Amino acid sequence: TFDYARVDEGDAPRLARMKAPAWTFIHGPRSSLSSSAIRKLAKP
Repeated sequence: TFDYARVDEGDAPRLARMKAPAWTFIHGPRSSLSSSAIRKLAKP
């Protein structure tokens, strides 16, 4: 596994300058809506 190569999300801007392998999870905004509700809202 590549657990040893995980970079903290706060250090993600440095990824482009880091030697591979290097990776991180980027957490985006979350919604309390269900997937079904989101799909329903997206329909015209």
